[in-house]
Amino acid sequence: MTILPMRLVLLAWLLLAGTATASDVYKWKDADGGLHFTDTPPPPGATLISGPKITRPAASAPSQPDCRTDISAKDCARARVALERDAESLKAEMPPEDPAASDAHARRADELRRQDCEQLQQAKTAIEKRLNGESSEILTDEERAAQPAQLADIERRLRENCR
Repeated sequence: MTILPMRLVLLAWLLLAGTATASDVYKWKDADGGLHFTDTPPPPGATLISGPKITRPAASAPSQPDCRTDISAKDCARARVALERDAESLKAEMPPEDPAASDAHARRADELRRQDCEQLQQAKTAIEKRLNGESSEILTDEERAAQPAQLADIERRLRENCR
């Protein structure tokens, strides 16, 4: 074998070997300061030290499928469709809602709301007595200064939640 063909074979082998091992290497730090070397881009929030520039979509851009970076958009879309299909089949398997149970839940919610309103009304009365000097409680200056704001908050909650 002559030298020229041997050199060509060697050159071809080096070129192929170089392309087979040439991949992007990312050097990045995580939130705890740990140093990482990977062939995949770092996760959002990590600090890229070296490697190819990473372009992430702007926050105002329309959101892409919410998948990890190592899943393609196509695979992500397939997974979303499968999850939606599973959710629909589970919903179809659920028994119809029992009206008696629904009424019991509504009655319990009304009872809890009534109890909350009673407690708010009692707290309002106690604060009003403190502010009018009708209470024997001893308050610090800070506690006394906070009373009007607490009263306003209680009155707002009574208006919004109590009939």
